[in-house]
Amino acid sequence: MYIGILMPKSNTRKKQLNFLSKLAKEEDTSTYSSTMRDLNKKKEFDKRKIFMKAFKKAFDDAMNQSLDDHQMIALLEAKQEIDA
Repeated sequence: MYIGILMPKSNTRKKQLNFLSKLAKEEDTSTYSSTMRDLNKKKEFDKRKIFMKAFKKAFDDAMNQSLDDHQMIALLEAKQEIDA
């Protein structure tokens, strides 16, 4: 089960991504595909759209900053977005 991550709004984007990078290495989380299957199964189409947009933005941000584990960072951030 996923537990939401609370980060202060005052953090810069790079600090947030670094935090998620460290967390991604520690936390065993589901995949993008399994999350999409779950949202489709539950017919949560609005959340699915939010998830996809949040994943794309976080993935691009992590790639632009040359962070390792960009896929996991994006997944954690997108899950946080739909759980908010």
